[in-house]
Amino acid sequence: MQGQEIPVSVFIFYDSLEVLDQVRDIVMPCFSQIYSFGVESEQELIRHLQQKEFHGILCIFAFDQPGDSLRLKQQLDHYPELEKLRTIPGISMLVCDKQHRKSAYLLCENHQFYTYETIKPVYDIFRFQLTLYQLKDFILTQIQLHDEAQSIHQMSDELNASYEALDVIETKIEQEKQRQSTALKQVIKPLEQVLEQIPAGEWKRVMSRMINAHPDASGVQLSTLKKNLHDLHTLHDEFMDEMSFAIREVQHKDVKKEVTPLILAADDQPVMLKIISTILEPRGFKVETASNGAEALLKAKVMIPHVILLDIDMPVMDGFRTLKALQALPELEHVAVIMLTSFTDKSIFQKCIQCGAKDYIVKPTKGDILVKKIQKLMIKEEA
Repeated sequence: MQGQEIPVSVFIFYDSLEVLDQVRDIVMPCFSQIYSFGVESEQELIRHLQQKEFHGILCIFAFDQPGDSLRLKQQLDHYPELEKLRTIPGISMLVCDKQHRKSAYLLCENHQFYTYETIKPVYDIFRFQLTLYQLKDFILTQIQLHDEAQSIHQMSDELNASYEALDVIETKIEQEKQRQSTALKQVIKPLEQVLEQIPAGEWKRVMSRMINAHPDASGVQLSTLKKNLHDLHTLHDEFMDEMSFAIREVQHKDVKKEVTPLILAADDQPVMLKIISTILEPRGFKVETASNGAEALLKAKVMIPHVILLDIDMPVMDGFRTLKALQALPELEHVAVIMLTSFTDKSIFQKCIQCGAKDYIVKPTKGDILVKKIQKLMIKEEA
């Protein structure tokens, strides 16, 4: 998919053709791949999933009653044949009659659906389409993070395979060391036993006769020969031990690399995100950005940042809802959150702390204040 736009498909689930036509007319300018399924179209859905490749899916449940949408969604969630649907990056959206918008809101608040829009009538088509474009961007981010997670998993598997291969090599070296040591001893030991039995004076007389018979031969001392045999055995063992040690170093050595602190900043104002990046990056921080709470939540789950900067007033999912969702994730339990706010009301500051944030910053902020607050939280985390 490199160099090409990754397609996001739309699945519209509906209970009447009137609703389908209304929703499809709104969706068509935003997406090119649109599929529609009635309430009894499970087999058609299964067939599409089996025959086509989908990279990301926006599921729109378009029913007058939100409860009907929830029942169908739960039914689809329990179909074993639709397991593939649950592995594809995507999100679910609710569309209902405007008189049921409170029920729709409660379902979204309980994380049954991501967001909702109303029909009969549609108050603002452009706002509806803006939401669709934002959801599309969110799903594209999901796809990117999903691919990165798979890449990391593959690298981990390759590293584990390398470590296992080194284990095998280390075992073979130890076995070869034992085999060669045994063979060397079988050669050396009888010779050592013979040399031990020859008195030093007799050895000198034998060597004198040999030298006289061969004037060009070099003299060999008994002590030197014994030492050389011992050194040969020692060097062999040392060489094999060094090879094993080198492999263990590669396999088990804890290479301590300097980790660049990762800061996740979530704000719907691009200018604010640019200011934060400009302040932090020259000071040695890596900054990852998100334009809304949902995107921040998704990126935080994958990247596990050191600190999260969370704007309170954001579309799709505001700062407090995002903070609550972050706290529900065990993997983010130790990640500190600093709330960003344009308000100067003390009650807002108190709410930030009461909801679980470690600190708050009033926008716009001075660079040194932002850096000091982040460093303070990171020191506490390391302690």
